[in-house]
Amino acid sequence: MDEFHLILDEAIAECLREIKLRKVGVSGEATLLQLKSVVLPELKNLRKMKREEFPPKKDRWLTSFGEAFFEWGWDMHNPTRLYLLLLKLDKAYKQL
Repeated sequence: MDEFHLILDEAIAECLREIKLRKVGVSGEATLLQLKSVVLPELKNLRKMKREEFPPKKDRWLTSFGEAFFEWGWDMHNPTRLYLLLLKLDKAYKQL
């Protein structure tokens, strides 16, 4: 669980960094709306949860990672740091 929280904290920090960049006009793969409405709320919610509150293993996956991959079309061939962290976090979440 400690490794999961380390990855989660790193992903939250990266998301906050990306939000600051969008607010000053620096473009990136993730939009401000995606970051503030989906990614950050999900990450913060996971940080508050205790392990016993997690859904069953078969139902564990990050909505934000699925959205980035399937809906938002983030480039998996040239991934951003946030994308890589979400991928790593999604894998760790499934294994808890």
